[in-house]
Amino acid sequence: MRWKPGQIAGAGLDVFEQEPQVPDALRQRDNVVITPHIASSTRETMAAMADLVFGEYAGVCPW
Repeated sequence: MRWKPGQIAGAGLDVFEQEPQVPDALRQRDNVVITPHIASSTRETMAAMADLVFGEYAGVCPW
């Protein structure tokens, strides 16, 4: 991973390409916060996801 000093002050990361493995280059940085794929675990986000799913379902369901 290429991350030059002064480019980014910090980052909060929740999803990775190869979960659950997180690159050591990220884990060793003091300015990176890593969460275990829980960024969408709020009531508001879950309700919004449910609205999207059921809205799509209602559009294709014949009854």
